[in-house]
Parts: sequence; C-alpha cells; structure tokens
Amino acid sequence: MSSDFDANVRILICGECGAALPPTPLGGGQVACSYCHTVTVVNPRSDVSLATGPVDEAQRMASLWSQIGRGMSVNVQVAALIENGMLPARNVTAALQMWQSVRATQVTNPAAVKDSLLTITALLADYYLVNGDVARVRAFYESALEACHEPRHQQWLRGSMCSSAARVGDFDAAGRWLSACNPQPPDLMSDTSYRVAYAYLATAQNRFDDVFAALGPATDSVPLFSARRLLAHVLRANAYEKKGDPGTATTQLRAVVAGDPMARTGLPAMAQAHHKLALCAQAMPAALR
Repeated sequence: MSSDFDANVRILICGECGAALPPTPLGGGQVACSYCHTVTVVNPRSDVSLATGPVDEAQRMASLWSQIGRGMSVNVQVAALIENGMLPARNVTAALQMWQSVRATQVTNPAAVKDSLLTITALLADYYLVNGDVARVRAFYESALEACHEPRHQQWLRGSMCSSAARVGDFDAAGRWLSACNPQPPDLMSDTSYRVAYAYLATAQNRFDDVFAALGPATDSVPLFSARRLLAHVLRANAYEKKGDPGTATTQLRAVVAGDPMARTGLPAMAQAHHKLALCAQAMPAALR
C-alpha cells in the first residue's frame, strides 16, 4: 500500500509558509506549494547506506554502554518550548519559526545547532500527528533529513520515518526507510534509533520474537539512548503480553515506572500516540496502579 510515508517520492516543507509540499519524484524538480504557491526547487534524495563495514561487535557494545549517560544536546531556546516532554499548542507558532531558522543553520553551521533540529522536528511531528496532519509529519521528517549530514542525525530521522510508516501500515515504505540505516553504528543514538525502528516495524507486523532480538529479553539487555528508552521498554513489554505473558510485561513496566518519574505520565501518552498497535493493553494499566 502507498501512504504519506511512501519512500518513492519526496515530500518537503515549504520554506515560505510551512505547509507540506506536494509529492515530487525522487530525482527532485520544481514544485509549487498548494497554499502560498511559492515554487521550490527540490533536490534529489540520497539513499546511500549509512553502514560502514565489518566491526568488532564486542568492542562496539562496550563503547555503547560507556555512552549510556548521554542525551540530546539542544539550545536553551528549544528547551524553553517544551512542557512535560511535549509541545503545547500555544508554542506551535514559535516552534515553526524556530524550526525554519534552525534548519537553515543546520546546513551552514551544524555545530551551532547540536541536536536542536531533531528535537524540534520530533515535537512538531508529535503535535501534527495528534491533530491528524500526517502529510506534514512526513514533510518535517524528510526536510530535516535533507538538512542533516551527520550519520547519527540521518539514522535518527530515518528510524523515525520507518516507525511512522509502520504506524500507518505501509510496511514497504518502513523497510525502505530502514534499509539505508547502519545496523552496527558506533554511537548510542544511532544504535537505539535502529533497534527501536526495527522493533516497531516488527511489532506492527506481529513479529514479536524479532522485537526480543532487537531489544533483548530484559530492560537492561542492551544500552538505550534516553530519547527512545521508554518506547523500547514499552515495545518489549508489549511483545511479552502479545505472546501470552502479561505478568512479565507488567513486572518490567513497574520497574520502569519505579526508576523513571516521567514514565507515569509518559506511558499513557505513548499508548495514545501509538493506539493502533494497542501497546500493553493489560500490562500498562496494571503497572500504573
């Protein structure tokens, strides 16, 4: 099936009004915005693999464990937009303006941006997803991907596109977005991005053994980057529940809630955002009692 996350076309954000541009071919071209009629030149998309070749897996895992305390590095202006981990409606206009500015800076001076573009993109994507504007969600992710040249940023965005495509049932597109990712990257952000995207696609396809293959059987089986850690724990617990073991699912989620004060509010929000997957329908209410 084709969807708003179809990997065979390009969908970007209009630099003038912020709307999603109409789809254009992978090779790029000129496209006129349906809202403000501004004509944008769309570049070809690069789908070059991010994989780097054979690595020593034991050394790589040891290095990933040493990175466990690292998180997203964002500018203070971006952090000020966030409340309880989300973008409130009253901050959307400011976030849109900041996204355009940060995206332009990402191209010319990525060191100044740090991880800010990823963070604003995720905030806006979550906001528009809740409001049903899936085409704009896709456009934000791909526009950010076009601006980013660091492999860890590209992998994070491709992983997000994979999960988003899987969420709407476009498994072919999900596989395409994931296929260019590096399954053995050197940094924890990229590694978690791959694991969670793979596990999300496997969850959408009811391949729960593959969820365990990606995330391990326990909450401490693999190192996980902070920005995707909670979703990883939910996907793993859901796999236990769907395979007929809601007890283990509940026990794991209770441990997550005990170790992370934000999880008590984050878990219900996550279940709502991914409601089509019916994540932990039994275990989550039990863990939050």
